[in-house]
Amino acid sequence: MQIVNLDADIRSNKGKGASRYLRRTGVTPGVLYGLAREAIPISVKTMEFKRVLRSIPGGNTLVKLVIGKNEQQETIIRDMQKDPLTGAIVHVDFQR
Repeated sequence: MQIVNLDADIRSNKGKGASRYLRRTGVTPGVLYGLAREAIPISVKTMEFKRVLRSIPGGNTLVKLVIGKNEQQETIIRDMQKDPLTGAIVHVDFQR
């Protein structure tokens, strides 16, 4: 099984306006959930996330989220929302 690394940051701002601002600056909002733990709002750089998507051969590939400098979580991409007109990635869900 292939494991791909992806850098992520914890988001402090939530809501529609904050998410729109992130997308304009080249960052994709997302959420990390699972294992009966609290969901964590995160963000990933859009270009780096697209690079990871291109490198995944298909199926469920493990994505190791590197959150900040200390925490690492092995996840899978559970859901990804795209804009229906442009095809741009709007939001991504990672499951532990």
